[in-house]
Amino acid sequence: MVNNCPSIAIFDLDNTILDGDCELLWVRYLVDKKVVDHRYLERTNGFFTDYADGTIDYPAYVKHLLDPFIGFTRARVEALVSPYVESLKPLIRPALAERLAYHRKVGDVILLASSSINILIEPIARILGIDNAVCTIVEFENDVVTGNYVGDLAFGRSKVNKVKAWIEEHQLSLDGSWGYSDSQNDVPLLQFVQNPVAVFPDASLRQAAVKKGWKVIDGNE
Repeated sequence: MVNNCPSIAIFDLDNTILDGDCELLWVRYLVDKKVVDHRYLERTNGFFTDYADGTIDYPAYVKHLLDPFIGFTRARVEALVSPYVESLKPLIRPALAERLAYHRKVGDVILLASSSINILIEPIARILGIDNAVCTIVEFENDVVTGNYVGDLAFGRSKVNKVKAWIEEHQLSLDGSWGYSDSQNDVPLLQFVQNPVAVFPDASLRQAAVKKGWKVIDGNE
């Protein structure tokens, strides 16, 4: 690591910066556009119930998420994603917009770290004015979706490993580092930084935050 380098601020996206989950909202959007049917939405809802319980089979979930897009060209995916991403702007939480502005003002490096797929995360990051992102990478072959993902999923401890690799690649330090998330699944990430912040936390994360004395943002602070 390099000394005297900028601090890093790591932000989760779903239910943290956004008041909602970009992938669940994406599936509902696709139902409206008749790209998928309600049975697909019901199966997706089942995975989200497992996520909330901490029992999700994340590889199976990602494969499910990508199944309808097998054979789609990159251009076709981008044509679907672009108007959807624009619709998320009203869901950006003001308190988190303020935190993003603060970290920009003091010169911190901002990293968006999400388990969600890059075909959503990368354009959302652009809307947020964030240049750096760690997420789950969708595989394209000859510019066509294969239905697989590339490398490790950005979930739980694997998410931390991907963040660590990104920090090392960019020769940054954890000195003065911040982390923001809503989920029990990101406890490993919040334990990794010097200044963890639980954002509108689920019950398990709230309990951990209280026990560890972490800052909480929930609209009542």
